[in-house]
Amino acid sequence: MKKNKYDLIISIVNYNGEEYISHCIDLLLKARHNSSKKILIICIDNNSFDSSGKIIDSYKDIKKIFLNQNIGYAAAHNQIFRNYDTEYFLLLNPDTLMNDESNIEKMLNYMDNYPEIAIATCSLLDENYRRLPSIAHQPTLTNGFVEQLKFKSEFRNSLTVQKIARKLSKIFPVILSNYNSNLSNLTEPLNVKFVYGAYFFLRMSALNKIGFFDENFFLFWEEIDLCIRARKIGLSIGYNPLTFIIHKYQKSQMSVPELSYYWRVASYFWIFKKYHPIKLVLWSIGTGLFQSFLIILKLIQTKRKWLKIHFYLFQLSISFGKKYNDLMNKIKCLY
Repeated sequence: MKKNKYDLIISIVNYNGEEYISHCIDLLLKARHNSSKKILIICIDNNSFDSSGKIIDSYKDIKKIFLNQNIGYAAAHNQIFRNYDTEYFLLLNPDTLMNDESNIEKMLNYMDNYPEIAIATCSLLDENYRRLPSIAHQPTLTNGFVEQLKFKSEFRNSLTVQKIARKLSKIFPVILSNYNSNLSNLTEPLNVKFVYGAYFFLRMSALNKIGFFDENFFLFWEEIDLCIRARKIGLSIGYNPLTFIIHKYQKSQMSVPELSYYWRVASYFWIFKKYHPIKLVLWSIGTGLFQSFLIILKLIQTKRKWLKIHFYLFQLSISFGKKYNDLMNKIKCLY
């Protein structure tokens, strides 16, 4: 049953965020205190194994939900969508800091002034106030390969892999780094195609038309899928450059880097299967061959053939198109 109508519900899904969760909540409580709106802060802990659950439990002025298993980003937020009534939702990563205390008011005013906007974000900055990408890209074959190079923990520090990634990025500038850099002097809101989920502002009336997150996405690309579905029914995606948050980029996903990489690849698999089945075949073959090259390179460098063989075989099984549900069950067994 839906409860009390709110102006805004801020939903945070935490997993092993002991390093940053208290700072995130402290700034949110301060921003809520400065707002005239009725705001509920909800923190969902996805069965963390560090001390972050105890840290969350120590707060008296927020709603806390503790799960007995890690159900993922999409399913955790969907629980809030189903059970709470509000005009707007803000989905916020636990490794973000609301240093602009007027952020909430500015975003609520923005959404009120642009009723066609279903989903929106603001400027994302790193801890040194340098601009991070706010505008996301649609998954393509090329950026699927590049992202594997960028985020694969086993090869991130390899000089050879770094050179390959730089060359691919120059040949195929699909990660939108140039596009995001052009936003630095923007003083007016902009309609875009996709936004990242670190700061994800949602209009509840639009969400009811779009539908909730697809829970086949455990982590990564569920926000892109939602943007695709919003645009298919004629709704708009917005970027508001007049306010910002600090994002401790990739801190939360790197708490378990190998599993983070598994989910990134699996989500690519699912989004291609859902929207581009022909591309899925090409991506699976290309990824499998490319992964094989990297594995051989790593084995030559280390001369330890037994090194994480199960890790490599698992990635290859994803790349060559094993049934998605089987993959999900195998990954979940690792938690």
